[in-house]
Amino acid sequence: MTALKVGSESWWQSKHGPEWQRLNDEMFEVTFWWRDPQGSEEYSTIKRVWIYITGVTDHHQNSQPQSMQRIAGTNVWQWTTQLNANWRGSYCFIPTERDDIFS
Repeated sequence: MTALKVGSESWWQSKHGPEWQRLNDEMFEVTFWWRDPQGSEEYSTIKRVWIYITGVTDHHQNSQPQSMQRIAGTNVWQWTTQLNANWRGSYCFIPTERDDIFS
């Protein structure tokens, strides 16, 4: 099987939301992806992409948006975290042309 080039159209077609991997009975490693419509850092004005996760199961926890990382030379931004297997919630992406800390 040939590996798909990260950020290619066929690579994006293989993505159907966050990817997850079971670590054990209680935890999953979850990777979130965001596609920069302007392309790679050479063409894009996007300096940061924030991911904001809110939980139904942990809604009393005060969460802060997290900064995603661009995969250099691509239109791909990613962020990986660990979530409890019982976690339920939602997330949103906040792309910005600013390079400062979210506030």
